[in-house]
Amino acid sequence: MDIPCGRASQAYLHERSIMIKRAAYLITAMSLLVSGYASADNGDQNLQTRPYLLGDWGGVRTQLAQDGVTFSLGYTGEFAHNFRGGTSHVSDYADQFALGTTLDLDRLLGWQGGSFQITYSKRGGESTSNDAHLGTLQQVQEIYGRGETWRLTRFYLDQKLWGDTVALRIGRLTLSDDFSSFPCDFQNNMICGSVPGKIVSSYWFTYPVSVWAARLKVKTTAETYAQLGVYQVNPVIGTTAYAEDYGWRPDNPKGTRGAVFPLELGWLPTVAGYPASYRLGFWYNNAGGDDLLLNTQGQPLAVSGGEPMQRNSRYGSYQNIDQQITGVAKGQGLSLFWRSAFADQATSQTDRVINVGAKYVGAFDRPDDYFGLTFGALHTNDRYNTFVDQSNAVHNKAEVAPKHNEYVLEAIYNIGLIHSVSIAPDLQYVIHPGGTTDNKNALVFGLKTNVNF
Repeated sequence: MDIPCGRASQAYLHERSIMIKRAAYLITAMSLLVSGYASADNGDQNLQTRPYLLGDWGGVRTQLAQDGVTFSLGYTGEFAHNFRGGTSHVSDYADQFALGTTLDLDRLLGWQGGSFQITYSKRGGESTSNDAHLGTLQQVQEIYGRGETWRLTRFYLDQKLWGDTVALRIGRLTLSDDFSSFPCDFQNNMICGSVPGKIVSSYWFTYPVSVWAARLKVKTTAETYAQLGVYQVNPVIGTTAYAEDYGWRPDNPKGTRGAVFPLELGWLPTVAGYPASYRLGFWYNNAGGDDLLLNTQGQPLAVSGGEPMQRNSRYGSYQNIDQQITGVAKGQGLSLFWRSAFADQATSQTDRVINVGAKYVGAFDRPDDYFGLTFGALHTNDRYNTFVDQSNAVHNKAEVAPKHNEYVLEAIYNIGLIHSVSIAPDLQYVIHPGGTTDNKNALVFGLKTNVNF
């Protein structure tokens, strides 16, 4: 990696040292805090199982919830060090605070079936993928990205009708909350969260970015549902520059180009006594985008020059499968998952992603421990590779076309120190970072910390 010289170098190394110490101090402090609480006779016998580290605030938290106001404060930190790959060995730490409030409008105002949700998030830290020059298409610390700043992540009204048969959500929403949603149990970004966001992140915004949107969900039977959404396409909202000045406000900056219309069909059966989730989704983006290969005359852009051909729409599909196969239903046992997404060939530089894995909950009879193993593959569009090859030939350049999949193998073990605090050591092996053999395969050690205050 490139390191500044002289005083700049000293400042850089000092800043890096502070960041690493911050991660180490946090993990140590959490361990000491948990062990101290657990061993002390403090009159709270529910520390091991209660949902919040800071407890019930002397009963205030429960009373507020009964009155219709609940609070959440969560913290996630991710340390990563590359033993192999990149241009140097680097240790980095990235983190996120999330502060939220849910207002039960029925209890507060007598508004039946209504609630309002507000969440702010703050990200910070550094990226091992960037600083070690790993060349990966996806970050090895999923918590990194979208700027080191506060963002308004959720700001919406949730209205249930006819019991919970129909649910309408409107306001500032994130696509990953509702469509192709998936827990962030792993640390590599290819495996964490909503899969379409891995390949069309320029308009499928995932947590912590929200846009103005609406979502309608209907329970079609006891085991099936359908939901449809309309989400603003405004690239400005996703930028760090916007977030640094205005990201905390529920405003609407100029730059809206259209909307994404996602549709998801879900089946939530019980198979052989175990819960399952089968979801099929589609999306259509009427904002369109630049063609990767052709100009406005239909000729190769790299050869003939000019402006990219404008496509009127962008689209894709996704598939999510989760199935528990052993143990106690919704408890200790082994579950398998498959997730994939495919985007249109005309405009999507990365056009498909697939990951498959397993998760065993309750390892060693510890209810909050789990072991996870997963494999992922991310593919770069062949039309984009053709553009790079043509550009190299015409302009005598040596840009490397990503003609291989980027593969990720990841193993993680989550240790539930108590129900509200966990640490998870993890190993990642990235094959063909950036989709090319020019980058060294990377071996990365990670440590993920989650705290629910």
